Amino acid sequence: ATGLCRVEGSGIMVPARGGFQPGEKVLLVARPESLSLCHSEGAPFRGHVEEVVIKGPVADVTIRLEGGDEAHVEVSRQKGSVPARGDSVGVELAARHLSAVAAGD
Repeated sequence: ATGLCRVEGSGIMVPARGGFQPGEKVLLVARPESLSLCHSEGAPFRGHVEEVVIKGPVADVTIRLEGGDEAHVEVSRQKGSVPARGDSVGVELAARHLSAVAAGD
């Protein structure tokens, strides 16, 4: 079953796969190409670059978010600059690209 799940503290509503109870922890997932980097100030998610792997025309950037979670962002090397390890960055995406799934313990 698919429904909607509200992200606590943000008001963002995302599609939820499964029957979740209010307050139940879920994992938010999105494909790396649906994420984009931005300035950390005012960004919905903030963190620091842990690793950059160049793969031809793109770079896979691993970011440690402020809450300790990890995000992987695919950055086009032709369209913009690739951040360096340790850089402070923001991560943004449209809520339509997020899905909530069971967090697992």
